[in-house]
Amino acid sequence: MFFLKKIYRKFTNWRWEIGFVDNSFAGLVDEEPLKVHWVELPFRDRWFADPYILDYNEEEIIVLGEEYSDELLRGRIAKLVVDRKTYKLKSWKIILDLPTHLSFPRVVRKNGEIFIHPENSQSGCHTLYRYDSKKDTLVDGKVIADSPLTDSVMLNYKGHDLLFSTFIPDSNGNTLSIYERKGDDLKYNKVDEVTFDSRIARMAGDFFEINGKLYRPAQDCNKEYGNAVIIQEASCDENDKWHFKSVRRMTSPHPILKRGFHTLNHYNNLIVIDVKGYRYPWIGKMLETIRFFFN
Repeated sequence: MFFLKKIYRKFTNWRWEIGFVDNSFAGLVDEEPLKVHWVELPFRDRWFADPYILDYNEEEIIVLGEEYSDELLRGRIAKLVVDRKTYKLKSWKIILDLPTHLSFPRVVRKNGEIFIHPENSQSGCHTLYRYDSKKDTLVDGKVIADSPLTDSVMLNYKGHDLLFSTFIPDSNGNTLSIYERKGDDLKYNKVDEVTFDSRIARMAGDFFEINGKLYRPAQDCNKEYGNAVIIQEASCDENDKWHFKSVRRMTSPHPILKRGFHTLNHYNNLIVIDVKGYRYPWIGKMLETIRFFFN
């Protein structure tokens, strides 16, 4: 029985893939079909997800993301260099490795420096690191929230230094918490929350703006974690209350990995996404179907 369970887990494991989108954000809101260049990876024992663009030029794209390996069974923060013409992985390295799971390395650019605040809810707090480009690693970690936050996104809105996040134990639920940092205080404190009618609170990436309107990428976790991305128009009223209106729901545009779509990010109009599916698509789907009929 143990052997059968091991085989089942192997063939029903997930894998994630990263892709770069040709569409503009206006095209996404207007419900254009996604045109994606998928990154070619040479691995069978690991995958990459939660992409954030660190930099790019005509030759290559530098991406930060979660690296998850079969050996460690936890996430680490990796830097990937992708050829912009072939979309093949040129190189990669780990830039942050902790005893606890790491993912969603959100990038902050401020005063000529780059900071990263990855998801590390297993630690029980949320930490901001500085990216040392010379050493090519993350340093000077400082705790900015005393809560186990998940997939947090900062937003400077009309002079307010805000952070939007869900948190453990209901990270995939229907409540989006809003935190604010004031003055010289390093830490963010909760100031409000928004409750949705369904499980779409979790952030899927950075806010973006089109024609003066602000939009939030959200994760649709109603069926399962990371099932789809919902784009919501975001607004804040005179009482500092936030409101969100869903304008588009997007499922995975991958030809094979159809099980999930859970990150949508951007930098200087270059958009990056990730999707998930079975590592062995046809076998995995067949085994899940068999399990469904025998349960």
